[in-house]
Amino acid sequence: MLSIFRCWKRYLTRLISKSRSMSSIEDLIRQEHDFAMAGEAAYGRYGAHAKYATLFLSNCIASMDRSRSVFGILLTGLKKHHTLSYLSFLRHHRVQAGMNLRQVLEFTALAAYSIYEPDQWKFLEQDNNGLVRDSEDAKKRAYIWLDENYEGPSKQIKILKALVNRTMAHASLASAFMTAHVETNQIQMPFFDGAREDLTKADLWIIASTAITVADLFFGVNEKPEVLRFMDNFHDHLNKLIAEDTALRAEMMASEKYKTIMDQFG
Repeated sequence: MLSIFRCWKRYLTRLISKSRSMSSIEDLIRQEHDFAMAGEAAYGRYGAHAKYATLFLSNCIASMDRSRSVFGILLTGLKKHHTLSYLSFLRHHRVQAGMNLRQVLEFTALAAYSIYEPDQWKFLEQDNNGLVRDSEDAKKRAYIWLDENYEGPSKQIKILKALVNRTMAHASLASAFMTAHVETNQIQMPFFDGAREDLTKADLWIIASTAITVADLFFGVNEKPEVLRFMDNFHDHLNKLIAEDTALRAEMMASEKYKTIMDQFG
């Protein structure tokens, strides 16, 4: 039995030997920088659209009433993770992008609800020791409120969250295959996901579409309380993004290789 174990150990040593050579951290940082800077050129209209949408989401709200400070705090997290998701897709880190995108979707529900309900104690609670923590019911209340009042955006958030959970946000063999490359007697273990132009274009469309959904939702929720002030020409920018979003979706749906991805969005 021991001899079998030793043979298997030697086989594994040969199998993974090629993965031992690794670039320096500085090299990895430079490669990430190059991927991010080349995004618009590498992915054409999809790259430009995602960049425009990301900047739009980060800048579309010009100011807010002091009574909506909870919204401002939640919006900070939302913008951060949306930008990180966009950059992670460009840097060939799809799982990292998905985990950030999940944060965006959860922040969206909470932030939209906070426009309607500004009381911080609807989102926080105090335990028996006086420590403040997140309320366990806050997300539940936010999702119920979204379902009852904004069915369309709520449905889109659920669809996208299910897709992220199924394909990106959790550890799996399928997601690991995005990075690992199996060859005869060797497993290549690079730091970056393998390049798949079609998948990255679809991912960039998703991140842009998410930005459009979020901005449009916030504008709709704000119509009654009018506690947020949006950037000048908000609707000009939004309509331009929607038109490009629709055109790129139609382009992808016309191609067989995209249909499986796009069909998941209804």
